[in-house]
Amino acid sequence: MVLLAFGRVLWSCPGAVLGRLRVACHLLTGATGLLGNYLLKGALTAGLDVAVLARPSRLATEKERVEDIMLRWERLLERDLPRPPVFAADLAEPDLALDVPTRKWIAENCSTFIHNAASLTFEANEKTGEPRRTNIDGTRNVLALCEELGIRRMHYVSTAYICGLRQGRVLESEVDVGQTPGNAYEETKLEAEKMVRAADFLDSLTVYRPAIIIGDSQTGYTTTFHGFYTPLRIVHGVSHKLPLGYGDRPLPESLGLVGNEFKNFVPVDWVASIICHVMSNQKFHGTTYHLTPQNAVDVQTMYDQISEAVVQLSPPRSDSESGLLDFKELTEMFLDQMTAYRSYWRDDPVFDTTNLLKVAPHLPCPRVDKEMLKRACHYAIENNFGWPAAPPQKADFDVGAAISQVVVNRDAGEHTQRIGLHVFGQGGAQCTLSMDGGTILGMEPGICDPDGHAYLNSRSFRQLWLGELNFDDAWQSGQVALQRCKLPRVQLLPNVRAALTAALGDVVSN
Repeated sequence: MVLLAFGRVLWSCPGAVLGRLRVACHLLTGATGLLGNYLLKGALTAGLDVAVLARPSRLATEKERVEDIMLRWERLLERDLPRPPVFAADLAEPDLALDVPTRKWIAENCSTFIHNAASLTFEANEKTGEPRRTNIDGTRNVLALCEELGIRRMHYVSTAYICGLRQGRVLESEVDVGQTPGNAYEETKLEAEKMVRAADFLDSLTVYRPAIIIGDSQTGYTTTFHGFYTPLRIVHGVSHKLPLGYGDRPLPESLGLVGNEFKNFVPVDWVASIICHVMSNQKFHGTTYHLTPQNAVDVQTMYDQISEAVVQLSPPRSDSESGLLDFKELTEMFLDQMTAYRSYWRDDPVFDTTNLLKVAPHLPCPRVDKEMLKRACHYAIENNFGWPAAPPQKADFDVGAAISQVVVNRDAGEHTQRIGLHVFGQGGAQCTLSMDGGTILGMEPGICDPDGHAYLNSRSFRQLWLGELNFDDAWQSGQVALQRCKLPRVQLLPNVRAALTAALGDVVSN
């Protein structure tokens, strides 16, 4: 391991990452979703090389959406993190709507695809085409791109509920055994998993089947409010019309439940930790894993926590007030809004976890108890189930955009040197600069077969940019760290100095 110092920040990098000739990059979809948030953080902190495919939104570009995620993690972890290359993509379009240069970059740098993106829509929507559009058409397009670009390794996030309406014990080795899907989501995920398994060009396929994902085990944090959160959202939404004591009445009965049925909930941070653990160890690849708990939660316990949270955070009104729902009206309304989820709220089968326990006995699923469910409920209500969506945080300074202003875009010559520039923190970048003397001929996203590496945080970069910091002082004080790959150290230092001089202007050498 090599420790790199940037001011007061220490970053630990596996030596194999620093010295290899070509990045074996992991291409990730679904990074802006809940599980994707955690997978991105986990992969980067584990030292994996990651690039992200993401869609722009109405409020932000694809890069700004990922930057927002990274800023949140840096605030929580109190450390600077690397910035992965981010490319605009649309799973439902051929070639994922990637342009030719991006496809070329992926072909040259990516060896593994992490397909995590999915639609959680439970009922087929004719207008949007979901969930088929994302789960089936999107997966088909991902596989076509992988085959075209020579990506032969895949990590695919499925769901334990491809088992449909089965009861009894469900094995990790089982896929389609003639089961009946409970809803459109389960149907499309089963079809997508079968499609991935039939892709004979893949040399390695690792499949993860999580149970019902809820928020962070410690904080309750979530960005997705499906599954467990649906009955909570319904009851909370009419809490102002509920009489006192409503929580003593058994709403689960309206779903045909008696309360002793069991559901398999798993916190998102645990699911991501398992996936990143498996991804980081090649000997664990090529297997299917049920990411399900050892202790399921009974429906009555779940409902009790929902009732308690509603009473505490949005208390029902007094019985003397007019306009209140009686229990019959509440039951009818609840049942109507739960229609799409009725098949989901059934007694779960028992999920076999033999493969999981072999590779991660040291990472047991945290017990989803009353306290964890309470945190999940409180987070959802206190954050109004994610509405309205907060505007994304944006970096004050964009390192990549700053460097691009001085790139001359000329073909490399025989004396060209390639410097891998790692700028950690807000607005940072990972890029490879092609240098000819003091001129930057080109800038590629990611660290692509460099002759040497330079590491610094975005604060130091900005100080250099503004002329508030001298390069030699920054290097000698540890704010810029160098790691040679092909160049002798005596050549690396002047090359990095020349690269930053070209990028920042004469201020670097003043």
